[in-house]
Amino acid sequence: MDLIDKLKYYQPEQRQNLSDQSPPIEKIALDLQGKILEENALPIIKIERFEPYSDINPALANNNPFTVNLPLLSKNQFQEPISLNDLLAFDLETTGLAGGTGTYPFLMGFGIFEKKGIRIYQYFLPEFGREVSAYLDLKTLWAEKNTLLSYNGKSFDYPLIRNRMILNRVNNPLEQYNHLDLLPIARRLWKNVLPSCSLDTIEEHIFYMNRWRDIDGALIPQAYFEFLQNGTTTDIKRIINHNQLDIISLARLLFYLHQTENNTITSSFSDHEKVAMFNIAVTISDFSYIDPLIGALVAENKKIPAQSLKKYSLLLKRQKKWQQALKIWQNFIDIGEEMMFSYEELAKYYEHRENNIPKAIDYAERARDFISVMEEIQIQEDYRSLKGKFNHRLKRLNIKLKKS
Repeated sequence: MDLIDKLKYYQPEQRQNLSDQSPPIEKIALDLQGKILEENALPIIKIERFEPYSDINPALANNNPFTVNLPLLSKNQFQEPISLNDLLAFDLETTGLAGGTGTYPFLMGFGIFEKKGIRIYQYFLPEFGREVSAYLDLKTLWAEKNTLLSYNGKSFDYPLIRNRMILNRVNNPLEQYNHLDLLPIARRLWKNVLPSCSLDTIEEHIFYMNRWRDIDGALIPQAYFEFLQNGTTTDIKRIINHNQLDIISLARLLFYLHQTENNTITSSFSDHEKVAMFNIAVTISDFSYIDPLIGALVAENKKIPAQSLKKYSLLLKRQKKWQQALKIWQNFIDIGEEMMFSYEELAKYYEHRENNIPKAIDYAERARDFISVMEEIQIQEDYRSLKGKFNHRLKRLNIKLKKS
């Protein structure tokens, strides 16, 4: 639709002609099992669904946690427990994925956590750009919450709805909300083991669920445009169900992450998840999580990856926990992993911390000898820069030794 056609659309007689081509809004609302808001002004259809916790996570059937606790997985964004009463889950279905003023949400889904389950409110636009009625209806609900819950909402959904509220001259209380976006957390846990971190991939590989007859997300904008042309609600019903399932999966993932973080020792979560949490704990220097996670992995005879232990040893070095760091570096040499890194760190330690120059020279020479062996067996890695580095260190250490 070009600009001239859009201008014609907003002329009263043209809008009447277009509406005559589609089913009455009452019939659309009946088909979608919703009710009409602002029937005489800017009509929009509101749909409601309730999903009990027992269907989301059977473990919650008689044990609603009331709060979720994610300081580790959120990297201390949320250091205190989050009350479910404060959370507002949301997900949008839009006319495109590019964003900008040419894209708008034609279906907005919001979920609130109640005592027995999650209640979902959806707002469907039967015509272009009429979401003002939804914002007005949500005003009371928005005043009761303070934290958004989304999946990739920080990058796409929230900027879009914020821009739409600006264009519609509506006050935006969401601007003052905290925002818990679960996509970065999912990537921290599974980016190296799952084909992707999309919500449907997590459903398939983590929750072992498949959506039956779900509409492909890439087809959603076109399905809406076809509805605008012919008024057929068949695919719109599928989109509404798709949006509901996204919000339900958001809640399911939130509870799973809460259980993962708060049952690290006795849980049956995968070794990869425990290692991922160990890496996060090292990143934020949180020993209250590091030590129990190491204990759990060691007790189960699970190997912590070398890269994870390498980062951990550098954290120990920064914290001046030298004996633990030395143990890791020496163990690397004993088992033949991260050899150059360990030789260098041990040489530094004995030179600068112990002032034991002969021992520092010993580790530097062992590193140079190791490089020579690697060159002889024609390992493809380029060791020339490392060889020069250790030769320079040895030269400096020998001068230091003579002076002493």
